[in-house]
Amino acid sequence: MLLVAPFPGSAGVRGGFLLLSAVALLIGFFLYRRTANIESPRLPSLLCINVALLWIGSVAMFAAFGPEPRTSLNAWRGDVLTPTLACCVFYALTKTRRDLMKFNLALLVGLVVLSAMLVHDPFRPEDPTHMALYGGVGRATMWFTTLAPLLPLAWLAPPRWRTMARLSCGIALVALLLGTWYSGNRAAWVSYAAMLVMGSATAILTAKRKNISWRAMLVVMPLLALLGVGFYASSSYRSSVHTGNQETPIEFLLKDNRGGIWHTAREMISEKPWAGHGYDLDRVGDDFTKRLRDTRLQGFIRHGHNVLLDYAIQMGVFAAIILAILFVALFREFWRLAAATKNQHDQFARIAAICGVALVTGVLMRNMVDDFFSRHMILIFGAVIGMLLGLANRHREPR
Repeated sequence: MLLVAPFPGSAGVRGGFLLLSAVALLIGFFLYRRTANIESPRLPSLLCINVALLWIGSVAMFAAFGPEPRTSLNAWRGDVLTPTLACCVFYALTKTRRDLMKFNLALLVGLVVLSAMLVHDPFRPEDPTHMALYGGVGRATMWFTTLAPLLPLAWLAPPRWRTMARLSCGIALVALLLGTWYSGNRAAWVSYAAMLVMGSATAILTAKRKNISWRAMLVVMPLLALLGVGFYASSSYRSSVHTGNQETPIEFLLKDNRGGIWHTAREMISEKPWAGHGYDLDRVGDDFTKRLRDTRLQGFIRHGHNVLLDYAIQMGVFAAIILAILFVALFREFWRLAAATKNQHDQFARIAAICGVALVTGVLMRNMVDDFFSRHMILIFGAVIGMLLGLANRHREPR
């Protein structure tokens, strides 16, 4: 499932494997409970569980009672139910450092393949309709953003696997930076920087002793500088292609077309602020693209380039508020686990929680300037959330 995650057209395969995994896990769990005395699994907080159920139920309600319920319910199954199943499955499967290492090795293969595809067929800003085999640079960099928070955990692999894990981590970091460079995507660099800053802040503020590790800062500061260089270079490249070097990267950034896109999104929301125009319907995208004032964007910009605005367009303001609460609940859950007394004595679980804070921050920021919170990308997001929650909530593994 993880190997095909970045690529379009494989949602059915992923969903099928997840369903089989969930059924096998349930059967195995009940059989094992009948034959052995095992500890009850730790669960996330009730707030996190209840908010997730509220999100699932509210989208289902809007889909079932909105226009074209069959189409909307099918989208709900792929965009909401399957990622939730992925979170549950990987929460159950990821409890030790060795568990995570196996998943990381599988993800590394997909990451390297995706990066190589980007190098072979990089982003073409002069041709906005270009769609590569990997489904577009937006999806590719969203996958990079989702996997980036797993990298720090490779440094705490079990001693017998540490050399291989750290070598894999180095390869993954190079592939991630190289793929992002060839994507020409500016938002990805900003998301990486936000994850790095928020992860560092969480590590400092949730520690029992509020001290700053200067050794860690010697790693963080050069990385931030590198990300800044990547952002400036991608902005310069986009500016040179679109304006022929007539504008500086800052001038080009200030004229970004998202202002017009968000204006159109707000207009559509104001027409049906509570009922919405319909969940995941093609006709809503057709209507959106026709309303754009910039004729150059008509035909290939079909949504609001902001996940909260898109939820409000499709299902009303109430649905957008629930999604925002879901992100807040996930953030709070990981922050709580990072500060938990148990995890102060279990550094691997604590760092997993810190990586979870970074993950939620990066994915939300990436989706505030675009919207990849759907089938292909949200599935791997649910899986990684499950992995990090499982590690941060685990019983201590035997030494």
